[in-house]
Amino acid sequence: PESREKMRQSVIRSQATRKVSQPKYPHSGYREDIGHYVRSRWEANVCRILNYLNKPYTYESSRFEVQDRKGVSMIYLPDLHIEGTNIFIEIKGTHYLGSNKHLLFAEQYPQYKLGLIDFRTYKALRRKYKSKIPNWDDRNLNDYTVEAQSKVL
Repeated sequence: PESREKMRQSVIRSQATRKVSQPKYPHSGYREDIGHYVRSRWEANVCRILNYLNKPYTYESSRFEVQDRKGVSMIYLPDLHIEGTNIFIEIKGTHYLGSNKHLLFAEQYPQYKLGLIDFRTYKALRRKYKSKIPNWDDRNLNDYTVEAQSKVL
């Protein structure tokens, strides 16, 4: 009984002093209007655009094994696949500078087309579609500068 109480007190102390970290995807969640979970507002808005354009898609439905320059295998999960096509879409936002799985995918799977939606591309899509699409969500859109690599829609 005494050791059990010591363990309980230890857990209480560790929880009280533990640093609380930000969730990895703070804007993730189920979106009623698109009918599925997404990791970000940007992903939700791109899905809304595809619905508006009557382009059926699947969300995070295909996994691909890619290898880095050292031969280390990783799994790449593109954000969206346009159904009935060989087109995948990766939505990178402002945080993608450290991740290159999408580049490895484009290199190692040339039979597929990969559209990258970075900050500049997203801003262009936002200008074009925001007023046309109900439930558009762009709260806290920060003005980062990220090099545009492609336009998809």
